[in-house]
Amino acid sequence: MKRIEAFWTVLQAIGADAAILYAPENIFYISGFTGEGTLVITRNRLCLITDSRYTLMAQEEAPDFEILPPTADLLDCLSTSFHVAYEDQYLSVAAFSRITEKLAGKELLPMGDKLTCLRQHKDLGELTLIMDAVRLADEAFAYTVTHIRSGMHEYEVAALIEGYMRREAGALPSFETICASGVRGAMPHGAASEKIIQKGELLTMDFGCKLNGYCSDITRTVSIGPASDRQKEIYNVVLYAQTRAENAVKCGMKASQLDRIAREAISNFGYGDYFGHALGHGVGIAIHEYPTISPKSDHIIENGDVFTIEPGIYIPNECGIRIEDMLYATNGGYTVLTKSPKGLLEIL
Repeated sequence: MKRIEAFWTVLQAIGADAAILYAPENIFYISGFTGEGTLVITRNRLCLITDSRYTLMAQEEAPDFEILPPTADLLDCLSTSFHVAYEDQYLSVAAFSRITEKLAGKELLPMGDKLTCLRQHKDLGELTLIMDAVRLADEAFAYTVTHIRSGMHEYEVAALIEGYMRREAGALPSFETICASGVRGAMPHGAASEKIIQKGELLTMDFGCKLNGYCSDITRTVSIGPASDRQKEIYNVVLYAQTRAENAVKCGMKASQLDRIAREAISNFGYGDYFGHALGHGVGIAIHEYPTISPKSDHIIENGDVFTIEPGIYIPNECGIRIEDMLYATNGGYTVLTKSPKGLLEIL
């Protein structure tokens, strides 16, 4: 109920006396419900509209909500409310048109990113769940590197990672697993393909799981066989940039400043043109949340933020290297949640 009270503060700030939620992440955050449905929140009623596939689940996961069938009348649920907040950043034009028609006579107020901002700061309960997901990803990495061999397809490595997380905890991937080897490593989001991994190549693995509603995200790059001097050089630049950024984390700093620290470290070694994406992103119920750690970000790092630090260097027709940890910011500094070793691992 604390989250509902905090949400009411958000609603009052935009002049709303009710809200309709459709986004699964927001529904889960407010109610704990993991199925498909719609939340209607007013001062007098807390309604969860869902169908018979999820009725028992809803009763168990969202005991504070009145469970209603899909035939429920939105106007009836909102009978005492006039100013209704909606998720303008989530709804399609068609969905918004349907709501407008159903709620004729009500004033619809866009919520913007207000609820997303509320989700940015994790409490200790959320942190515990995130740490469980991070721990499982760490274990999956440790398991997988003992089974990788040259001659395997990239998708076989992805299957090792995902199979471990599914088998050990019933967890699904939090996003499509990235396994990119050799020249494909220059594609930052190179999903696992049928390419055969060869000796002398680098292999970047970026993956995570969703466990008990919360996500993890980790990237490690390994060498298949002994790494060349050039591969070691590039790897150490990325590691240096990541270490500098992590050591600089403190509450109150601009996220753009954190990005600049890593970006300048890479640029100083002459690889600035090969680091094109943001330094990191928040992680929680969704794999990409606030704060955004990028050159143009206006976010401020605050107590309770969970986010990634993931610099990379991607050289076309040669290789790609990325190293990614998840961190938790506190008033006293930060904690690196990811525990997998970061020294260049050579799989012989």
